[in-house]
Amino acid sequence: MAEAQIIDGLSACDAILGELRNFLDVPCHITIEFGRRKMTVSEILNLTCGSIVAVPISAGENVSVLANDKLIAQGEIITIEESMGVMITSIAVE
Repeated sequence: MAEAQIIDGLSACDAILGELRNFLDVPCHITIEFGRRKMTVSEILNLTCGSIVAVPISAGENVSVLANDKLIAQGEIITIEESMGVMITSIAVE
C-alpha cells in the first residue's frame, strides 16, 4: 500500500478534503443491508403481520453499508444500549 503524499505540509487526504469542503454537507442516504431474497408475487401477497422472511445470512456475518446505493463499507451488527448499530470492519476500495 502506498503512503500518502505530502503536499505543502498537508497529507494528500487533507488536500482532497479541502477541495471537497463545499460538498461535505450534501446529504446521503445510508443503507445497512444484511440480506436479500427473491420472492414470488404470490409469496409477497401472502405476507401478513408476524410473517418471517428468512434471509441467507448467519449471525456474525458482515453486513453491507451503502451510501446512495453504492457499497462503501462492510460492518458487524452490534448492540448499543437498547439500539442496534454497525461497527465498520472494512472500507470498500474500488
